[in-house]
Amino acid sequence: HVRSPGTPMLSRLKTRGRLGLVGHDFSFRAYHRVLWGHSESKKLLIFVTVSGAYSSFQLLYATIYQSLEVMSSGLHNLFHCVVLSVSLLAMALSLRPRDQGYTYGYDRCNVLAAFTNGVFLIFMALFFLMEATHHLTSENHHHMQSHLFLLIAGFSVDLFGLYLFRPFSQLKAPSLRPAYAGFATPERSLEGHEVNLHSIYLHVLADNVRTIGGMVSLRLHRDWDLASPLILILVAIFIMYSTIPLTRATSAIILQTAPTPLLISVQRGMKEILSYPGVVSCKDQRWWVFAPGITVGSVILKIRHDAGHQDVLCMANSMLKKYVTHLTIQLERVRRIAPATNVGTII
Repeated sequence: HVRSPGTPMLSRLKTRGRLGLVGHDFSFRAYHRVLWGHSESKKLLIFVTVSGAYSSFQLLYATIYQSLEVMSSGLHNLFHCVVLSVSLLAMALSLRPRDQGYTYGYDRCNVLAAFTNGVFLIFMALFFLMEATHHLTSENHHHMQSHLFLLIAGFSVDLFGLYLFRPFSQLKAPSLRPAYAGFATPERSLEGHEVNLHSIYLHVLADNVRTIGGMVSLRLHRDWDLASPLILILVAIFIMYSTIPLTRATSAIILQTAPTPLLISVQRGMKEILSYPGVVSCKDQRWWVFAPGITVGSVILKIRHDAGHQDVLCMANSMLKKYVTHLTIQLERVRRIAPATNVGTII
């Protein structure tokens, strides 16, 4: 079995202990120390705290002034905090070292958190479309009361979140494109935590757009009754347009699909391997993406009985290791067939 020496950035940090994770101490205090010691998770921890404080203020305001609309908005924002907390937990879990139960590590937790964020945003967009449809088809319209200062406060919180996660507004690496589905090129390895942070940015951006839409609808609904549903439709379209590509890419990784560029590159290497003296054929090729920047593959090579075992193994590893992070190569020798002999019969 051969594994390529390439190690993702987070794995190197785990090995060197820069993130403060020591041994298998995974208590709440240890998690907090790890998250506070990492710059991106520290930003998310601060934003979840600020957003949770704002949601608590909304719920307190709704309780004092008996406002059902503010209560609904506060619960909605509180649920946002819960979803972001899941992303925060995924970042902490992804820093755990490999163990017997998770031999490839916990990097996929970030992918699962990003997929969860994407699915949540899509359901939120569908809810906005249902609300807009109900407004357009219903004769009795109920307009939101003007709590403009709460909307401005929420807008400020969302702007703060956009400022914190602005480096992850766009991921230009090809691994998030649907056609690539997480395949990492040799030039740059995209880490799973970046996918998680990108989903957080989309989450905050969607909430910000929703808040802006609420402010605009408060301004226009007195003069134009259709302003509120049309703004909801535009917000829903924007959320789905920005979220679906990420959801498709992360779902492809979770389903362990083999991206086309990975297959093309690997098959190019396999042609070189099959042309090597002593290699007869190959079978049982398995290629998939564990997390962005981390690919896994295995193959069985059939070699001649007189071929050099170590030479074939080293050559195959050198051809595939630049595309596959965790590589397993198994060699099978083809049995030598004895030549047929003619036996004469003496009478």
